[in-house]
Amino acid sequence: MESVNNPITEQMLDDLIAETFQRQQISEEITMKVAAKLRRERRRNTCRQWLRLSAFAFGLPLVILLFGWFLWLFLSSNPITTPVYLCLVFPVAAITYMAYQSVQHFSPLEM
Repeated sequence: MESVNNPITEQMLDDLIAETFQRQQISEEITMKVAAKLRRERRRNTCRQWLRLSAFAFGLPLVILLFGWFLWLFLSSNPITTPVYLCLVFPVAAITYMAYQSVQHFSPLEM
C-alpha cells in the first residue's frame, strides 16, 4: 500500500493556528459569560434570601400587631357579649394558626 503524504503548507499551518486562537478566545468568552451568570444568580439568590428574612422578621410581627390593635379597637367600642366573642374566635384562630405555620416552616433558603 502506498502512503499518501500531504505536506502541510505554511499557509495551512497559519490557518490552523489562527483557528485555534479563535476557538480559544470563544471558549474564554463563554467561560466568562457563564461565570458572570453564576455570580449574578448567586447575588440574586442572596438578595432574595435577605428580603425573605426581613419580610418575615418585620412583616409577621407587624401583621399580628395591627390585628391586635384593630381587635382592641373593636372590643373597646362594642359591648362585650358572647356573640361578639364567638365571631372573633375564627379570625383569632386563623391568625394564630397562620403565624404558627409560618414560624414552623420558615426557611430563608426557600424561594
